[in-house]
Amino acid sequence: MSARPAPSMPPRLVVAPPAEDPAFRRFLAGDAETIRDAARIVSAVVRFRAYFIPAGERADLEQDTMLHLWRAIGAPGFSFRNSFEGLVRSVAYRRCIDRRRTWRATSPLDREPLDGAEPADRRLLREETESLGRRVIDGMRGPCRDLFRLHAVEGLGYGEIAAIQGRSETALRTQMSACLREARAALARLVEEAGRLERPAEGSR
Repeated sequence: MSARPAPSMPPRLVVAPPAEDPAFRRFLAGDAETIRDAARIVSAVVRFRAYFIPAGERADLEQDTMLHLWRAIGAPGFSFRNSFEGLVRSVAYRRCIDRRRTWRATSPLDREPLDGAEPADRRLLREETESLGRRVIDGMRGPCRDLFRLHAVEGLGYGEIAAIQGRSETALRTQMSACLREARAALARLVEEAGRLERPAEGSR
């Protein structure tokens, strides 16, 4: 019997690295148009109503975000093989989130007027549901929070987010699936914790 030929190895898949985004170098060089583009993106994020940034604080937050952006791009080892627009949005989102957290920690909550048309039990259920949702999102990893806000709050499709972040739609959908599993697990833990707190302790009856 003749020996079987050894199976041939499949060809190695060579993936070319992503090209550099020239906007990074233009930004560092002080190109006026590139800086204006970044400032427009930052302003749109800071003024987005879902973040509830007070009008009197927006200009300072926009300048602070531009400063953080400059430091990030100018840091040693920074890779220009990213999306410039995606990085600008990411830095702006995180500065807004940080500002909201600081504001919540240092300022009393405003009491909203009650809606007389909404029954008290429904209002209580809605407020508890919203509170759980905020706790779940606030406790998630930064990339998941960013993806949720881009897709659910700003209404961007996977194709638009992929273009901003320089990634594939498949990778984003895989990430969203993992983030949803993480959110469901976090929600289950919160609900279980709330149930334990509501149950009477042994011997207290």
